Amino acid sequence: MQGKTRFAILGILMHQPASGYDIKRYCDGGIAGFWHENYGHLYPMLQQMAADGDITVTDTARSGRKRRLYQITDHGKVALLDWLEQPIEPSPVRLELLLKLSFARYGDTGRMTEMISDIRRKHAGRLDELLRQEKKLLADQGDRKEPGFPYWHSIVRYGIMDAEFRLHWCDETIERIRQHATELTQPDHLPAGSEAKDEPIII
Repeated sequence: MQGKTRFAILGILMHQPASGYDIKRYCDGGIAGFWHENYGHLYPMLQQMAADGDITVTDTARSGRKRRLYQITDHGKVALLDWLEQPIEPSPVRLELLLKLSFARYGDTGRMTEMISDIRRKHAGRLDELLRQEKKLLADQGDRKEPGFPYWHSIVRYGIMDAEFRLHWCDETIERIRQHATELTQPDHLPAGSEAKDEPIII
């Protein structure tokens, strides 16, 4: 997805000029719930975008410290607007959790349910934070006048509904695994000859 890094940067710079640090901070805050960028991708992309004419670079100073400021160009704006008009490309799915579940029958059932429970706690914390964000967003009446308000709210709602789904899935999956493990210990499910015997075996 490194090719989309370009458009993430252009979108951020549409707000205002920013340094590489500012861009990374926005990625870690404003869009962190659904898009991640690291410095290893960010700075090489900024250099490439400057060479391509998408952005300009200005060296400034703040509080005696040098600061490199990036600003979107008309060429960059055209590229961003063109990208916004294009169909959304499907993203390849790579979920380690589901990969482990595919082979979990070879592992320890208790350990698997522990991992899912840990994931559930993280989603519960994420849901609480998203609900706080939505409450703040709706309480700030000024935001409703912003052109981006319905889009920001939709992003938060996506996160909330996604977290709720994942919590439900975790609860259902843990219960299903435990119930299945219990059923396998019942006499009707034991292999022939493996039933528990109360009387001693006489040889």
